[in-house]
Amino acid sequence: MKFSPQLNLNNALHLAQLSELVYKSEDEINKTIAANYNFDAVYYHSAASHKQFLNKGFERIIYSFIKSRYSIVDLQFLLTFNKDPDTGCNIVTIVFKGSKEPMDWLTNFNTKEQDFYQQGRVHH
Repeated sequence: MKFSPQLNLNNALHLAQLSELVYKSEDEINKTIAANYNFDAVYYHSAASHKQFLNKGFERIIYSFIKSRYSIVDLQFLLTFNKDPDTGCNIVTIVFKGSKEPMDWLTNFNTKEQDFYQQGRVHH
């Protein structure tokens, strides 16, 4: 995946595939990624894996950010790192597993948007 601020159908397909994959078991996620993707690093975070996640370096920052606002035990996501071959910039993709439980929906309703680097709005 290459970074592009414009609509890129390859990137959209890539993100759609990862969005579907995040609902699989951790074992199936690892096998699928090993067979089909070339990420520099991949982490799957689930209720069962949150302690292992803390042992990483940069990821602690993400964990601290998320934990300060949300219950990390209930949060499930796939985190990928890759370097853009043309620019050398790091591309970080975070794919969250969607809302299933009633508490997830309550969290969604209480989430506010904020401006993000004059590029649009994001949830915080």
